[in-house]
Amino acid sequence: MKTNSSDWRYTVMPAVFTWLKESKSGVVEIDLEETKKQAASVLKAKGKGGSRMGGLVGSGTLGENSYLSTEQRLSVLKALSEVATEYNVPLISGAAAETKEELAKIIEGSQQLA
Repeated sequence: MKTNSSDWRYTVMPAVFTWLKESKSGVVEIDLEETKKQAASVLKAKGKGGSRMGGLVGSGTLGENSYLSTEQRLSVLKALSEVATEYNVPLISGAAAETKEELAKIIEGSQQLA
């Protein structure tokens, strides 16, 4: 099978960590700017032969789903969607949830990002 190196199906799509920071009041919150910065740096990196990452995987691959609300997850996906759009790569989202209602909200919210 002949493959096209620009076809995302034949590339690596790394999971993106959701970065956190401590606010001035001591509350831990999502650092969307750092999350976007780190996602962009992953997409800028070149591998052997000049290959690059073919996309991003966000929300649900590194354990943060257990701790983030639906709104927080959607804000992370929105931020990653901006990076993916800038680099013209796909964004795949995890969709695990504790209830089917919560899962429906995540899926509906994710569809609005496209």
